Amino acid sequence: MTSESQAANNDDTTPVVTRQERGRRVKDIDALTKADKERLAKRGITPVTVQERERIILQLLEAEQENNGALYHTGLRNQAARQLKVSVWTIDRWKEQYQTNPRPESLIEAKRGPKAGSRMPMEQEAIICYFYLFEKQKILGPDGYTVELKRRADARYIHRILEKFVGFTKSEDTVRRYLAKLHITNPVVVKLARFGKKFLADRIIPTLPNNVERPNIRWQIDGRPLPIYIRYKGMICTVTLLVIMDDYSQYIVRAGLYPRMILNDEGVPQRADFRKEDVGVLLASAMYHWQVRPESLYTDNGTQFFALAELLRDLSDENEVLTRMTKSIPGRPRGRGKLEHLLGLFDELLKDTPAFVKAEECESEFTAINSAKQDPEMLDFELLCTFVQGEVDKLNKEPSRKNGLRTREELWRETESLPAPDVRRLLRLVPESRSQDRAIYKNGFLLDNDWYEPRIESDEDMYQWMVAVARGEHVPMRAVKLS
Repeated sequence: MTSESQAANNDDTTPVVTRQERGRRVKDIDALTKADKERLAKRGITPVTVQERERIILQLLEAEQENNGALYHTGLRNQAARQLKVSVWTIDRWKEQYQTNPRPESLIEAKRGPKAGSRMPMEQEAIICYFYLFEKQKILGPDGYTVELKRRADARYIHRILEKFVGFTKSEDTVRRYLAKLHITNPVVVKLARFGKKFLADRIIPTLPNNVERPNIRWQIDGRPLPIYIRYKGMICTVTLLVIMDDYSQYIVRAGLYPRMILNDEGVPQRADFRKEDVGVLLASAMYHWQVRPESLYTDNGTQFFALAELLRDLSDENEVLTRMTKSIPGRPRGRGKLEHLLGLFDELLKDTPAFVKAEECESEFTAINSAKQDPEMLDFELLCTFVQGEVDKLNKEPSRKNGLRTREELWRETESLPAPDVRRLLRLVPESRSQDRAIYKNGFLLDNDWYEPRIESDEDMYQWMVAVARGEHVPMRAVKLS
């Protein structure tokens, strides 16, 4: 027997040094690595601390034996807790651990984290993930038949599956803790499996910049109802403002107003909103008026806009940049904040206009609407169109940002853009909506109190027009007011 072992036998209070490990629980403070000692030192745990704990625990055990195995009502537990700066429950736990294993390492806290061998095999983890992530659950009905439900499994159901098919011996709380950890360690995987790629694109993936580098690369188009009532053909209704804006300069290329109530073929008023025909006319008139066309048109997912996607391809010649339509992601309209802000600005500009719905000044929205409908100074539709166009002109003469040095119009005109298509191609954006018989003269024809003149660009155009004038029969022709 060595001198070290003899010294250990002579002094029972000497801490026994051992370097064994059971799982991830360190069995002696001298067996810790330097990093572990530093971690424990930050919590105030040193070899002297462990020896002090052992001394106090031994005193409690001796007092317990002298007091017939009980320490209650003696105050010794509270006194020990104050000395070691822990709770009474920690003192009871240390005392129990030391009775089971009377060695100083019993009073060293185990390293935080799961113990070695406590992790489930990959097969069991795969089973938990499969039943939790996918909506598929089988139950046994009262008639003895198995029914498959489209319902996500919970921890109890998964635990029963593991017990029945893989001999799972751990508790249901183990499965529940694993599911909670799965949400923390792999949140994107969980969201992808449970909700799909669309959910990731709409809610989780960060929005990237969606800017352009020069004018007329992209036009944005959108519409919104204005909180104002007007008179239109004897009816009182609100209007929708439809705006085309250049993305780079925020220049208002074209704006149109559309009554939200019309007369049907029988002369009966009915609710309405702007249609794809209105979008086509506004877009064609914008390109015709300014003799430019955009490289792309950016819209939301409204059917009025996206119905023109196929027609835009016909605006370009071969070997030219195509005018294409792009739509925003539902719920994440990247880059559309500029247009939304512009449309909201018109609400502020109309606040002092008669028949404006001033909801903030009334007790209820219903009262504000009735007050606006009864305003005797309510504008006609034509007067509102004139007012809005005047505001559009003012905005285009102003900078798009605070402290901006250049106006929207100056930014919009700073570079050359693609030329506008000819009239024949622009008319493809204007679907035929009605057919009327009108007398055609050499210099034009009258339709809805508006005079339409021919656009003669070639001898063929003149020939077709003269034929229409000379024939005493119905000739199908198409016309649209673009200017």
